Amino acid sequence: MSGLQNTVAPRDLVVYADDSYVIVNGEDYESLKENTERVMSKHFQWLDTIGMVCNQTKTELLYFGNDQLRPTVNGELITSKNSIKVLGLIMDHDLIWTSTVSILRSLKFALRYLRRHLSL
Repeated sequence: MSGLQNTVAPRDLVVYADDSYVIVNGEDYESLKENTERVMSKHFQWLDTIGMVCNQTKTELLYFGNDQLRPTVNGELITSKNSIKVLGLIMDHDLIWTSTVSILRSLKFALRYLRRHLSL
């Protein structure tokens, strides 16, 4: 993924293993939609250039706000989701973190159990 930062601004790109996350912003809904379409199109073109194919059914979009963002990239409509999983954390579109908090609570109980039954 080393060449991707030349296609997408490095400050807007998060890469881990074979996953990449792009952060896009805009002044209003229309500029955000246009920026998202432009960046995603560049991203898909870069993948095509290096001989990779982006599975658009696995492409996830999270829009922080009340509306759904529906950009069109390469003739395909990409619908934003209410939440996505990023490196094990579930991010909600409204940043409430309910799902992540419940996962952490269950993890806390599992760690307590392990602590009681395992030696240091």
